[in-house]
Amino acid sequence: MLFYEPKEEQRMGVLRVKMAAEAGANVIVTACPFCMVNIEDAIKVAGMEAKMAAIDLTELVDQHIVRQAPGGMEAQRELTEV
Repeated sequence: MLFYEPKEEQRMGVLRVKMAAEAGANVIVTACPFCMVNIEDAIKVAGMEAKMAAIDLTELVDQHIVRQAPGGMEAQRELTEV
């Protein structure tokens, strides 16, 4: 057994994904590798792969850093569409 699976009516990750969807979120951000695995799995179990994504906090920061491109022009990476 890779992870402990408590006997619940609904898995906590799936519950959290559904709560995020009800709040209008299309991305869940975490800095915890264990949480990332659980959230990605919960998104699949909830059948929301086309509507929601899980990303690491460092990915979010990286996507919003404004960088200086050669020649002095600013370049900003945009969030990828889900």
